[in-house]
Amino acid sequence: MNKIAKILCLVLSLMMVASAALAVESSQIVGTAVITRHDYGARGLTQLPIVDEPLTIQVWKGLNEPVMTSWDQCIVYDELEKRTGIHIDWVYPPVGSERDNFNLRIASNDLPHMFVEGRSQYAGSLDEICDDEVFMDITPYYEAGYTPNYKYLRDNHEDIRMDTILDSGKLAVFWQFDYVGTSPWSGFWARKDLMDKYGLEAPVTFEDWENFIKTCYDEGGYKILIQVGENGGGGGDLDTCYYVFSAFDVGYYYYQVDGTVKYGAMEDGYQQALEILAKWYANGWIDPDFAGYDWNTYTARIADPANYSIFGMNYGEVGQTVTTSRLSVPEYDLIPINGPKQTPDQELHLRQYDFTTRAQWDALTWRCVEDGIAEKVCQWKDYWYSQEGAELFSYGVEGISYIWNDKGELEWVYDKPENAQYFPIDMADETKDFWTVYPLFKLHNGGYLRDSGSYIMSDYVWACIDEWAKVEPTYGIPMTSFTAEEATDYAALNTPIQSYLNECVGKIITGQMDASEWPTVQQTLKDMGIEECIAYQQAALERYNARS
Repeated sequence: MNKIAKILCLVLSLMMVASAALAVESSQIVGTAVITRHDYGARGLTQLPIVDEPLTIQVWKGLNEPVMTSWDQCIVYDELEKRTGIHIDWVYPPVGSERDNFNLRIASNDLPHMFVEGRSQYAGSLDEICDDEVFMDITPYYEAGYTPNYKYLRDNHEDIRMDTILDSGKLAVFWQFDYVGTSPWSGFWARKDLMDKYGLEAPVTFEDWENFIKTCYDEGGYKILIQVGENGGGGGDLDTCYYVFSAFDVGYYYYQVDGTVKYGAMEDGYQQALEILAKWYANGWIDPDFAGYDWNTYTARIADPANYSIFGMNYGEVGQTVTTSRLSVPEYDLIPINGPKQTPDQELHLRQYDFTTRAQWDALTWRCVEDGIAEKVCQWKDYWYSQEGAELFSYGVEGISYIWNDKGELEWVYDKPENAQYFPIDMADETKDFWTVYPLFKLHNGGYLRDSGSYIMSDYVWACIDEWAKVEPTYGIPMTSFTAEEATDYAALNTPIQSYLNECVGKIITGQMDASEWPTVQQTLKDMGIEECIAYQQAALERYNARS
């Protein structure tokens, strides 16, 4: 990724930061939210054990956890085997080469029985890979009654039903479902202690925002730090660009309004957004070196409270950031904030677009059919979507990693001395927080029914969820899919279009090109095929809306 593209994504993300301050005082944003038991409905639908005789299946899953050397060390899988009778033989792709290994195994027909988190490795058409007998189309097994828990969820949740079926009618993979909503999970934070110090309020309008960042910069030398969207982390989903562009009712890339797909760069308001971004950059309010920061450098810079007044961050990192910063600045405090508005009462329509059906899936492969175990593996995987399976994967093993107390609240007990025998490390080690050790007793990613609140999260987290969710992402495009032919043609057109757009926007923001040249850029985008790309997106959206 070139430097201009990095600058583009970073600067775009900063504009999400502005809205009214939270009603909760900073001294109240501490502690841990209560986790209570949820009734998912799909209970007791799986007959256990699934097999009469022990069965071993091969599962491909990446391993990059500092607290373990094998997924066998996660108590979830040991308990899963006890309940179902099915043992997992793990296959690990090389760290950092997961996508290459995934594609190599498919090309060489060296298939496991299941790929875990395949969505992040595969970019093609699920229809095509099922038709080619690489992935196993689970539709016949679903219709034959081997997946009653999955069916229950689809029958009782309209969004899950629509998101899990392809336009062709196939149920190609097992998706992750976030039954307990904790989205959006990424956005931006402003320094509450600086607001108190300089007598500022959290900005709402562009005018408010410029006063805020100028004051922090002039009085204390604080700049703004944002991160590269393609690298994940901090802002998350930055290529949707629901920041300054949202205030002009346009998206950065593709978005839809009442069922009509649009491309932001071709719409009115886009040039105005660019002019604002260019002015902010010219004022020196953004760290001039931010484009070169990798994720480790980014987080290290955030940890120094002398640097920044505003930055993007996932809610999983906020607790450690506050703790570290208070070592040198005891009054350090943060509040989550939303995107800027043209007027105080303006309604925004774009932010991180979150789904109940998350962008994670596990795929059973054709090897299950060849080995004559397709029905049993479908039943095994379906258990992951039961009440019992959801609690196992979300919380771990009752009595070892958690208990339900007399109030019906979840208590984590993984670090109790009596449970030390179940783990390969000292879980009570104060240098290892929950977010470091949880892979030893619960799942995070992959295809299952997840309580996405089943973590130790400070009230900062629940506050940001409430604040960011005040913006309804009504202009977001749902989980559409292309046909095999569309996917190929679209990629050939869209990839250079996005690169060209990023380059031009980056040049305007950094002053290498004037915003008045934007009509010329729009004509070039037309010549490159942007109207064809919009048509592909429109067709996919219409097919999605027609799903049954």
